Amino acid sequence: MEQERKVNQIYHVARCGSTLLASLLSTVTTVYSEPSWAKALSIGTNPYSGIQSFYGSVVKFPSMLSCYPTDIPGKKIFLYRTLSQHLCKMKSVEPLWIQSRLKRIDRILRHNNHPKLSKWKSNDDLDKVIYLWLCSIFYMLDDPDILWIQTNDFLKNKQETLNTICGHFNLPKISNVSLSDIHVKKCGLNSKDKPINPNINEIDYANYVLPSYGVIETELALCDEDIKTRVSIIENIFPQLKSFLY
Repeated sequence: MEQERKVNQIYHVARCGSTLLASLLSTVTTVYSEPSWAKALSIGTNPYSGIQSFYGSVVKFPSMLSCYPTDIPGKKIFLYRTLSQHLCKMKSVEPLWIQSRLKRIDRILRHNNHPKLSKWKSNDDLDKVIYLWLCSIFYMLDDPDILWIQTNDFLKNKQETLNTICGHFNLPKISNVSLSDIHVKKCGLNSKDKPINPNINEIDYANYVLPSYGVIETELALCDEDIKTRVSIIENIFPQLKSFLY
């Protein structure tokens, strides 16, 4: 009964495998991936409006919600890339996708800035991406009861990582990881108000991905001198975050 009054929560930085994780979890429990209710939290709606209908399920929140202090009852995990890997990924995506997030980042800066970032100033768009990542890390560190999962650990060791996550959420172990072979986001397994219910037999397998898809090695990321310089600057400002940077 106690479990039914709580929501198992997935927080994450963007483009880090969270949709795949949510889809895999949906094979053993009810999962919602960024429903409109969760998206609306980032624009100031009542965080408890309609929450009862999500009790007992897993909800993957939009990445922006990692920058907000939430006290929704239930267990949490945080899926993330180190900063060097995150910047490498962000520099590989469509610039329009990043630009679409800038107004929301500015809103967080104005209305929900983490105290450790009170003096933050962004010189360009990539600085705003760094700010968003930092804000997420600091807010997650404020919560002592979060299971931290690195993207590379998840993608390289899916079964072991999923066992850990299912244990954290008190869920049955996942035996079928077939969804790892497809691009779940392109197949529409995200941003739905209904639970994810992927029928693997009906998914368009034209969206196959390689087993290494999504893995970014730090050494590769640091070959980019711009990334190397930016991460070094953050290390000098926040030396306590070194283990999250590389």
